[in-house]
Amino acid sequence: MNTVIYLHIAGFVIKITFTNINLSYFQSIFQKDILMFNEGFISKIKTKKVDFNLYFIGGQKVFLSNKKKDVSISFYKIMDNKTIVSYYHISRIQFILIIRYILTKLLGKNGIILHCSASVIQNKAYLFVGASGVGKSTISSLISNRHITLTDDIGIIRKIGNKLFFFQTPFFEKNDKIVRCSTKYNLGNLYFIHQSMRTHIKKLNSKIVLLKRIQNQAWTEKKEYSKDAHTFLLYFVTKHSRFFDLFFHKNNTELISNKIRSS
Repeated sequence: MNTVIYLHIAGFVIKITFTNINLSYFQSIFQKDILMFNEGFISKIKTKKVDFNLYFIGGQKVFLSNKKKDVSISFYKIMDNKTIVSYYHISRIQFILIIRYILTKLLGKNGIILHCSASVIQNKAYLFVGASGVGKSTISSLISNRHITLTDDIGIIRKIGNKLFFFQTPFFEKNDKIVRCSTKYNLGNLYFIHQSMRTHIKKLNSKIVLLKRIQNQAWTEKKEYSKDAHTFLLYFVTKHSRFFDLFFHKNNTELISNKIRSS
């Protein structure tokens, strides 16, 4: 009998079906790894609402390139707009790539996957965005004694109705102690962070500047989906008004927290 689980991410339901194969040991190990890695997002309770189907089967295909004589192994096949077939030989990273692809398709013009850190402040998700190494995870860590960390690397912003929400993902985090689940959070302030000798905050109003900055931190699967992401980002910078530059010094933890709460 096939095993079925439901992966709940960003308000979407991805039905994952593990088909039985002869190599039951490898199938069992693969399923346990998926269950453990996605803990907090998985349900085994059948649901009527399914947004995407992901099947795992035992077969695999090996391709030999005539030009470079490279051997490559396929790790998924797109069957239709709502179905993908994959194989038990794939790695955890390849599984993440599949889920990212699915989420990008499902979000369409109504959301983005964003490189950011986030914390719960005043019952909302406050986001911290910036280039790699600028201190996204540092900020969340500095204020973690006062505010619960939601992510230190990646999250999802999604429009549902006329409201914007933030969601955690089951993807890799730098801090593996972060508790993650499928809960949605009202979106609060978004800060573009900069290390500085003086801790202070400036309001950002230029939509052109905002669009350019956020585009650099948005994750898209392929070029054909970038139009959808651009459409959402235009909506986002127009409708959401809580954008700031946050200049911080890592030795001013209490001041950082106070400045954020009062902005």
